[in-house]
Amino acid sequence: MRRWCERFAEGVDKTIRFTDWSRRPLTDAQKTYALADVTHLAPDL
Repeated sequence: MRRWCERFAEGVDKTIRFTDWSRRPLTDAQKTYALADVTHLAPDL
């Protein structure tokens, strides 16, 4: 799972973390970043 997360996160723009998360709708880049940020919380299946 860790390898998958690392590969998935490679293309994630880290500058997204400084965007205004209260502004809607979220951009695709924000959604991708959020998903990559919490993917490690998923249990290994």
